[in-house]
Amino acid sequence: MTTAVIVQARMGSKRLPGKVMLPLAAEPVIRHVLRRCQAIPDVTVVCAVPDEPASEPIEEEAEALGVVVVRGSENDVLARYHKAARVVEAEAILRVTSDCPLIDPEICRQVLALVMGGGASFASNVIPRGYPKGLDCEAFTMEDLALAHHRATSASDREHVTPWIRRHASPVANLNGDLAMGGYRWVLDTMRDYEFLSGVYQSIPEGDFSWQEVWDLLDQEDV
Repeated sequence: MTTAVIVQARMGSKRLPGKVMLPLAAEPVIRHVLRRCQAIPDVTVVCAVPDEPASEPIEEEAEALGVVVVRGSENDVLARYHKAARVVEAEAILRVTSDCPLIDPEICRQVLALVMGGGASFASNVIPRGYPKGLDCEAFTMEDLALAHHRATSASDREHVTPWIRRHASPVANLNGDLAMGGYRWVLDTMRDYEFLSGVYQSIPEGDFSWQEVWDLLDQEDV
């Protein structure tokens, strides 16, 4: 059984163009995201990018880490995920977005386990959100991804990948955290986010680190 962590990435962010190539601790954001996903046990990491020339810098970073790169539709991200999952013959998929350079391998492992060993068809850590935004991940079966790809018709469902699956999958599970943490923001979407994440990467020890280490590091009034 192949378990794929599919990271969607593109250069065309509206609020912060090229954000996945911005440097954090002298390496681009996308490299941190992919490397941390590679730390999830027993997975194949795939970087799913738009089939556009602008994706080439992302591809180069992914290939340098030995990550599988799959090109697909820029706007129909659901089709891009389905294609990426088929390329690696995945039976279970974890969805991660490229604007989460603090994504936590252990949280990802636990969410995957809810699908792979826990009997859920769909699982996440955001229903409700009990972790800072930027630690988000969603797991689902290839069967449900294929159904969504063939049956979802709205532009929103095609762009955001999982809404159709959330509505139709059963049973659904959630990795519960502390609801008080759910309001904190660790995602990269604006220049203010980038300044915050740059400060984290300047302060955190080099090498692997957990989300709890980041939490303990931060002065909560400034998060």
